[in-house]
Amino acid sequence: MRRICLTILLVVWAGATARFASAQASFAIESAVAPRAEIPSEMLNVLEPSGTRLLRVVNGVRIPVCELFWRKTVAAHRKRLKLGVTYAQLSPGTLLGVLYLPEVERDLNGNQLEPGLYTMRYAQPFRPEREINDKDEMENRPRPNAYRDFVFLSRLESDKQTRQPLTATQLLKLSKQASSGEDPAMLRLVPVNPAYKGFPSIVSDDQGNCTVQFKLQAQAEGHSLEELNLAILLVTPPNFSADD
Repeated sequence: MRRICLTILLVVWAGATARFASAQASFAIESAVAPRAEIPSEMLNVLEPSGTRLLRVVNGVRIPVCELFWRKTVAAHRKRLKLGVTYAQLSPGTLLGVLYLPEVERDLNGNQLEPGLYTMRYAQPFRPEREINDKDEMENRPRPNAYRDFVFLSRLESDKQTRQPLTATQLLKLSKQASSGEDPAMLRLVPVNPAYKGFPSIVSDDQGNCTVQFKLQAQAEGHSLEELNLAILLVTPPNFSADD
């Protein structure tokens, strides 16, 4: 089943199983105008006027996957080295932008996401092994991979805060409400591939994975604007059990 992976995040267009069958399908991006009538003015004012639409191209047919609208300026601080963290200059709970899903999707955990608008906020939900003392917690906690950078999704109608980051408790609560399961709705952030110089740009492979790389404007208090290169894994191939 195709998944949205926030790496945004990412995103798989949920539809007929036949749409998922070809891992060789290509991807394309194009400009997108924010659906202004559906976004509150306070949120719209902090977003770039145009965004990026990701499409899956199957036999020449361009299928919309998602649209992403980034914040004009993202609050940041001096990057601190942290085990497993790529985007340590971002504070958890920081609003990065808005995601639009035209169709029902599945997120990183396989939970259903309804069509509509979602806020994207930076999160670091998983702690590295050396920070965990309880053996049971070590064995039972989710361990998607070594990276700890994620985007949590919340329904826009429930999350309209633009001035301050949400607390971990607030973010977890809202993101769980956006998910059909017990896990929060989430995408995965991954390190930028330096071989791709353009922004936005698509990084895909023959397995069906697709990452889109973006350039954001970040600003720490008292400092000038700096560019922050960011990559979100939006599409992953179907996963099947050993019995399939």
